[in-house]
Amino acid sequence: MTASKIVAAAASGTASEGLDIQDVFQPFLYEGNGGSQSIQNGLDLSTDGGLVWIKQRSGTEIHWLVDSERALNQGLSSSSASVYTGYNGRVSSFNNDGFTVGATSDVNSNGQDYASWTFKKTPKFFDIVTWTGNGAGDRVLTHNLGHTIGMAFVKELVSSGASYSGNWSVYHRNMGAASSTDGTNQSDFMNLNDTAGRGDGTGVGPIRSPSSTQFTIRGGGSGEYNRSGVEYIAYLFAHHNNDGEFGPNQDQDIIKCGTYQGNGNYSTGKTVNVGFEPDWLIMKRISGGTGGWKMLETQRGWETVQGNQPVMQANNNSAETLSGSGLMLDPQNNGFTIYDSDASINGNGNHYLYMAIRKGTLFTAGDKEPATKFFNVANTSGTSGNKVNVGFIPDMHLTYLNNNSKNLLSRHRKFKYLQTSSTSTQTNQNNAQWWLSATNTIDTATNWYSSSSNVRQYSWRRAPGYFDQTMYYGNGSSSHAINHSLGAVPEMIWIKNTQLGENWAVYHKDHGAAKHLRLNSNDMTSSSSTRFAAVNPTSTQFTVGSDNEVNRSNDQFVAYLFATVAGVSKVGNYTGNGGSTANVIDCGFSNGARFVLIKRADTSGNWVFYDTARGINSGHDVEGTLNNTNGDTTGVDMIDPHASGFSLPSNRADNNASGGVYFFYAIA
Repeated sequence: MTASKIVAAAASGTASEGLDIQDVFQPFLYEGNGGSQSIQNGLDLSTDGGLVWIKQRSGTEIHWLVDSERALNQGLSSSSASVYTGYNGRVSSFNNDGFTVGATSDVNSNGQDYASWTFKKTPKFFDIVTWTGNGAGDRVLTHNLGHTIGMAFVKELVSSGASYSGNWSVYHRNMGAASSTDGTNQSDFMNLNDTAGRGDGTGVGPIRSPSSTQFTIRGGGSGEYNRSGVEYIAYLFAHHNNDGEFGPNQDQDIIKCGTYQGNGNYSTGKTVNVGFEPDWLIMKRISGGTGGWKMLETQRGWETVQGNQPVMQANNNSAETLSGSGLMLDPQNNGFTIYDSDASINGNGNHYLYMAIRKGTLFTAGDKEPATKFFNVANTSGTSGNKVNVGFIPDMHLTYLNNNSKNLLSRHRKFKYLQTSSTSTQTNQNNAQWWLSATNTIDTATNWYSSSSNVRQYSWRRAPGYFDQTMYYGNGSSSHAINHSLGAVPEMIWIKNTQLGENWAVYHKDHGAAKHLRLNSNDMTSSSSTRFAAVNPTSTQFTVGSDNEVNRSNDQFVAYLFATVAGVSKVGNYTGNGGSTANVIDCGFSNGARFVLIKRADTSGNWVFYDTARGINSGHDVEGTLNNTNGDTTGVDMIDPHASGFSLPSNRADNNASGGVYFFYAIA
């Protein structure tokens, strides 16, 4: 933490806790209802102000941008040079928890799907500047970003007679020729509403000499961006370079504005190191030809698939699409990789700009939000009842019907799922609606279950030190180091080859990296260096060996990483006592465990699990198994509640045999 922050915190008498990503930026998906609809994304726009950007995903309505600096009936569109005034009913109010949309088709047609992106005015992230031209040439304007301007969208607010045809002019810190770090020359501009390359459209570079407090707007020639009596607006986005000051220690970056040079190579790909895993991305070709402003984000299904992605473009009104070239771009934990030679994103020798916003949260589970915002368990039933109200955006979801396979959905894989009881490759479940922001739901009322009752539903959300997931590609070597974003040493890791019928490989801290378990089997711990290379994981990497289960060359793998968070989760081990007395497993909780997973390690035993939705009771309980499709076990007292964690009352081989060694994972 900088000295200035320490002094400021001391003077205010407040803790020095920083902001989270979700405090300043919120992507939000919703379905139109044809009337008035409140979009509750948690951002206080009525007090702090900001920008709301909406696009219909399922149709060709225009992009709609409205901000707090002008009347709400005055809109703009990133795909048009037009200025819209008197347009009532689009966004009717900015609220203390989001905004309200009206009944127009641009933003709320009944049954249509929409994406919204809200940027809250916040130092070191986003600001809005408006001004009235004075005709006096170049002009210095102040801003409240308090940080380096990474990117800016500048617009003249007149309906007719506008300079440069009224186009949006874009400033980017790296827009200069050959990707220089200047971006303030006369030709350093592009238009947000067209596909032209750097300096090839109609316009002129809008900004000179930007600093953390001011910038110079161009006003020479024909007036450019300072014509007398004309209104203008600029949306300013920060750029972080190890100086973002977000997160619990105010030392995390959340927004990057950078460039890369394409290599035109589909097979090896082009990896762009952003410094974090992006949640939202806008990108554009600078040199070598034209290209659209591609927009991607994980809520709409931007996933690690080495295939086509759900893309929209800021410069046109086309519906979201998966088809076409130029879309094979995968998010990674340190940036993104392009597996495409399409010139719009990876032409050999061409330059490209991007702005990326980080995937959150920056805070661990239970720190800024309660544990219930990071794990949810529920039983559902019926065609409509199998829609799970999770209460947060999940990253992993386990669901099953008694006597059936345990299906594991992942945010990174959207409509694809794996089965914990099977060696099968990933499979499409196109009828599952992975996430609907407006109702906090995952819809599993699909051909899995349709009208079935008693469907079990378990949801995890990623958080530093608690749970993470990552995708990687194998290289066949005996020691392949994989980066992760857990921010702590993983204590348990599940890995599955998504493209080959192989076993799940499991690492657990209490048997070390020279041994492994299989999630789809009741086998005891096995010794081998070909799964985890006999290299213990660190807070930034884990290592896999040469086995096809974890590292077959060019195959895609998914890894789930778990760790202990005091009072929230616990990865550990215990010795069974045969039920001679209650075997209390102290997890450091205060209100007991909501979920417990147990695996016997010294001999064969099922991966058994218990939860409060089905019952962790002082009496008969319900026990499931991850490694097979058997029905739940009932009618036996298998586990009892205990404030510190859980208690095992009986002599059972799978969870409490005398002298047995057991690994466990529990969530409060």
